[in-house]
Amino acid sequence: MTVRLSHDEGKTWPVKKLIHPGPSSYSSLVRLPDGDVALVFEGGEEHRREWIRFVRFSLPWLTQEA
Repeated sequence: MTVRLSHDEGKTWPVKKLIHPGPSSYSSLVRLPDGDVALVFEGGEEHRREWIRFVRFSLPWLTQEA
């Protein structure tokens, strides 16, 4: 599962951050009232539907270099 960010209305997607390296499927992303981002997604180690996770992160975390 990788989160990507566009600064130009979706023409390019230069920012990306790996959230989960294994298989994943359905996801939902929302901006929270405090400015953080919430992500809920299905994923797993062997199969894409082993579990459901909630991840919260800030935009500075997303845009920082690894």
